[in-house]
Amino acid sequence: MGLTSIIVETVSTNITPVLVFSVIFTLFWRYQQTSPYKYPPMLPWKLPFIGHLTFFNAKSTGEHEFWEASKSMDSPIITVHLGRLPILILHSYEDVKECFSNEDFMGRIKDVLKDVFNGLLRDGPQWKEQRRFALHALRDLGLGKNRMEHQIQDECRHLTKYLDEYLGKPMNPTMMTNTVSSNIICAMVFGHRFDYSDLSFKRMMFLMNENFTKNMRKAILGSFIPGTKFIPGDFFCFKKLADNIEEIKGTILRPEYEEHLKTYDPNNIGDFIHAFIREQISHENSTEEHWFNSQQLMWNMDDLFSAGTETTATTLRWAFLCMIHHPKVQKRVRAEILEAIGAERLPSMHDKKLLSYTEATINEIQRMCLITPLGGPIHVTEHTTQFKLVLGPWPMSMQYTMTLNTGMNLSSLNQRDS
Repeated sequence: MGLTSIIVETVSTNITPVLVFSVIFTLFWRYQQTSPYKYPPMLPWKLPFIGHLTFFNAKSTGEHEFWEASKSMDSPIITVHLGRLPILILHSYEDVKECFSNEDFMGRIKDVLKDVFNGLLRDGPQWKEQRRFALHALRDLGLGKNRMEHQIQDECRHLTKYLDEYLGKPMNPTMMTNTVSSNIICAMVFGHRFDYSDLSFKRMMFLMNENFTKNMRKAILGSFIPGTKFIPGDFFCFKKLADNIEEIKGTILRPEYEEHLKTYDPNNIGDFIHAFIREQISHENSTEEHWFNSQQLMWNMDDLFSAGTETTATTLRWAFLCMIHHPKVQKRVRAEILEAIGAERLPSMHDKKLLSYTEATINEIQRMCLITPLGGPIHVTEHTTQFKLVLGPWPMSMQYTMTLNTGMNLSSLNQRDS
């Protein structure tokens, strides 16, 4: 029997294993092919299908490993593969400044989470329209002005009353800081705050916290691995994440919108929803494409809470932790506040010039305790040769996605008090 006959007989009697092996071999071979694009130095140990996702775990987003790799490769830019997606991680100030000053690099990546984060992952005309509206509306509602300062002070009064109940008792500040941060956003979006005991509000806080602490990381990592959305079950929490967002809309966002429709007065625009309704009505007979509809408002509100709550709340928790580890700094900050403004009123921005040590402490906390050491990925929207980098001219194609690593600024909490 010839070699050809042996091969044919072997294949015909083991057709399923042969097909499986062939598919896996082909995919592996294609995955390992050299890209037509020229990339900066790449991390070793790029695994099939998952790339360098092994650098991410429950305790780290890989920022320290990437920073060490950047130093060892003597390159301020390194390439990391998240699944099949190549990511350029920028470490130098010059590169970050040039990249984030160029509109060609302001695209958002598209993945299986685009239906969950409809607003956060949008770009193009829809994103520009809604961003322009949001900036104007929030400015008109007092963002960065005295009105917002009064809202923050009012929330601080409720917070101090709440904290009085825990004098000398242990507490977990997670939900407290989330609630305080969200309530300030509620005042701008809904025109009112919620009582800390409100059941609907507490449910929204629980769902938001569950998404950020349990579902988000799994879903984002899973979104970079090809085919994960077809895997049975919900190992990567795609469904749980989406279900929580839909429940948040049904629990508070949609009822608030419906109530605002009943109370809408074009001469009394007091919050974000009323401002959106005014814009929605003005576009009713427009022949131009626009996105002022109720569904877009749901995404806008979800974006405001998602982007604003966790960042502020996490910063506050870091501040608590730093003060615990540095009691001398805590006493000095307290002494400065009492000397400058006393204990009878809350601080305001007018007191800033009197609280130089307090301001320096806040700045140092934010420098030490980065809440997002790896920036969100941005995508090149046009082929360009304008991006120079510190390595010299670098032609960029729409294949590129970038982020920045600021994790090298992390400092130890055990530094000496000063």
